[in-house]
Amino acid sequence: MNVAPAAKRRGVGLIVLDTIVLTWRASRWMMCGPLLLTGAQSGILALQLLVAGHLLDTVTRGAAGPPPVAQLAPWILAAALLFGGDTLVNAVLREREFILGETVGRFVERHVLHISTEVELSAFDDPDFHDRLKRVDMGTGQPVILLQNAFSLLSSAVTALGAMAALFLINPWLGAAILPIAVPAGLLSSKRGREFFDFLYSFTPRDREREYLGSVLRSRELAKEIRAFQLGSFLLGRHQRMHRERLHELRRFARRHIARAVAAAGAAAACVGISLSLVTWLSARRELSLTEAALAIAALAVLSVKLSQVGRAAGMLKESSLYLTDYAEFARLPVPLASRRDAAASASGFAEIVVDRVSFGYPGAGRVLREVSMRIPAGGVVAVVGENGSGKTTLVKLLCGLYEPSTGSLAWLDAHGAETAPSASVLFQDFGQYLVSARDNIGFGDSVLMDDGDAIRRAARAAGADGVIDRLPAGYDTILGPEFIGGTDLSRGQWQRLALGRTLFRRSSLVILDEPAAALDPRREYELFANLRASLGGRTALIISHRFSNVRHADRIYVLEQGRILEEGSHLDLMRQAGMYAELFTMQAKGYRDVGAPADHTAVGGP
Repeated sequence: MNVAPAAKRRGVGLIVLDTIVLTWRASRWMMCGPLLLTGAQSGILALQLLVAGHLLDTVTRGAAGPPPVAQLAPWILAAALLFGGDTLVNAVLREREFILGETVGRFVERHVLHISTEVELSAFDDPDFHDRLKRVDMGTGQPVILLQNAFSLLSSAVTALGAMAALFLINPWLGAAILPIAVPAGLLSSKRGREFFDFLYSFTPRDREREYLGSVLRSRELAKEIRAFQLGSFLLGRHQRMHRERLHELRRFARRHIARAVAAAGAAAACVGISLSLVTWLSARRELSLTEAALAIAALAVLSVKLSQVGRAAGMLKESSLYLTDYAEFARLPVPLASRRDAAASASGFAEIVVDRVSFGYPGAGRVLREVSMRIPAGGVVAVVGENGSGKTTLVKLLCGLYEPSTGSLAWLDAHGAETAPSASVLFQDFGQYLVSARDNIGFGDSVLMDDGDAIRRAARAAGADGVIDRLPAGYDTILGPEFIGGTDLSRGQWQRLALGRTLFRRSSLVILDEPAAALDPRREYELFANLRASLGGRTALIISHRFSNVRHADRIYVLEQGRILEEGSHLDLMRQAGMYAELFTMQAKGYRDVGAPADHTAVGGP
């Protein structure tokens, strides 16, 4: 089993300190409540022992009969009040800890989500990042658990010290005999915590795969294909097999822990047995009075429980510290995109984008782009065409600043040749379908302007989505997606029109359209490109497509093949060159000219 390397770097004390700071930042007042209540709990228990001792002493001292009620009443009342107070404190402490847990969990989750949305996009290509994210999700509640164990350790230690002091006053040997009881519980809990964390660490990739299979079986999008290919039983069998493997390892882990627990229980029982035997022996020799013996037994009972709690809390502190070390490592991930995104929202424009000998490759995938050079002047329409896998979408990600080039440079230049902030709005080929209102689906393009209903309607009209929205039951307020009450589903073509509206709604100098008509019918596709320049409102456009008929009116066309710029020029220039562009354009056009042979839209990508 793999041992988590990050778990060895920081001591428990530093982790506890970090957690206290984290909890204080999340809610300082809610943190103070459980701390004060835990202290009150310890004080009440010590007072209960004291009152019980006085009550017992008053009873046993009455030689001529039972003591008068007046002597017992104050102690009985005190015992009753202390019992009621302890019950109340426990109830309030439980609720305070619950609220504190929710508050701190929300704080940690917000931090994790912030990192997840701001970290470099390349992180999502790294399996280790997904493993870290999974473990951090599992450990979201650990800060509160650690604090609860720290409070429990403190409370139990204070109470144990009081009981220990009472025992040493009665007889020093009694305290010495019971003291080792904390050792087995502490070692057992610490060992279990370490091994269980290592188990989860090593199983994280398999757990993610199993959970992915579960999400596939629950997926609405994949439900039709799973039924069409009769995959349900097969995928369920694979999911259950992975679950059985996990359960098998957990059983092995549990057997090892139970064997150690038996030994620890034996050691603890021996400590209690020795202490009680010592009380009995001292009482038989008249070295302890009846009251002292009774108090010693009561103190031993309290002390044995509290020392065991001290040991368990110390071990669980170690376990929680392992999770929080993993969280601390995740929290230190850099988020360099934040400043660049903030700048993009306020960028005023550009004169030219210069891509100079840019190369790029994904981890483990080799070079996708090779020495790509191109220029995108402001106000024009530029197209990039090529077959699938030629690197078109990767180029889009670089232009948006989602990835950095491996080599070469990519610069947005103003009229004076100085670099300016990127300002791009993009319609991805695999565009998002947000299960919120139609208004929000477009407004998400620019969250600053989401309350501008007129601007949203203009963007919808420019994208040809206004007709779709007007036919919805509640218009722009209709929830999209049948998963929610009152939700309405759309066709993929209708979803793409909303996504185009979201792209046009964003205030940006460059609009990038990656296969913008992939889901559109021929009429909508024709309308989109016929009205494209008017829809852009003077903004620059970069069109990515493998449908050559859609880009013939672009000012400049770049042809990509296997990550390299093979040809460039206007449509007429490229047709005169009789190269790859002319060959593929002619091939696609031929499918519509042939009589008696219906066009293969899958092959050529549409009209």
